[in-house]
Amino acid sequence: MAKPGEQLLDLMFQALDHAVRSVANTNGPLIPFALIESATGERTLARFTTGRNPDEARLHARTHVTQATDCVRYAVAADGNITENGQRMAVVLVEVGEQGAPHGFSFVQRFESTPACRFAQPVRNPGIIDQPPVLRPTLP
Repeated sequence: MAKPGEQLLDLMFQALDHAVRSVANTNGPLIPFALIESATGERTLARFTTGRNPDEARLHARTHVTQATDCVRYAVAADGNITENGQRMAVVLVEVGEQGAPHGFSFVQRFESTPACRFAQPVRNPGIIDQPPVLRPTLP
């Protein structure tokens, strides 16, 4: 599996750190957000509370990326669940991409949950779980 470059990893860790701090020791949810890096290196954060549910808000964050006029790199973050070894785990998902790359990367940070707290604490290191297509600007 290919690995992301240093600049894309830096953006991913900024988004992941923000997401983890937002939900650690809470029941969530994480408000989905997009972090866009311009050609000048400026990074802007946009949160998405729109939609009927968190999945729809995440889709709005992805659409925001495709409509950005100056987007070199991006990260889209949301919470979710995965099943590992028959156990359901709360996670933070961060999808990153870079214009001109053959594909992006989806990272997951797993959380230990307790009866009182869905995102009690992060466990293990974040890992790549997918290589989705890069979100491309929408053509007029």
